[in-house]
Amino acid sequence: MTDLKESLVTKLQQDRLAPPDVLEGIEQCFVLTHRSFLSKRRPELTIQEIDDLSRDLLETVLDEELKSLPRPSETALRDAVVTLDERFGFVADPDLQAEHETVINTLIGRMTTP
Repeated sequence: MTDLKESLVTKLQQDRLAPPDVLEGIEQCFVLTHRSFLSKRRPELTIQEIDDLSRDLLETVLDEELKSLPRPSETALRDAVVTLDERFGFVADPDLQAEHETVINTLIGRMTTP
């Protein structure tokens, strides 16, 4: 298991997560899902290339969606996830998208509030 996946699994085993941990888990989930998604469609890309593409897109969208918020709300996170889902295009693989949505919803559902 990769460090990225181990970290995400650890988060999913916790009952409550602080907002920064939720955001990190969302980023990890998108990177891991994108690996699965692109490795089937673009086998010539290395894992590092896929991860770099993922992180670039994540950074762009999260900056646009959350930059002005000192502490993102559940609604803001969900809105950012919708935008990310559209940009990553996971809808092309319904099974992968369903698994991805389950993880994302679990993370957001465990976010603690101040």
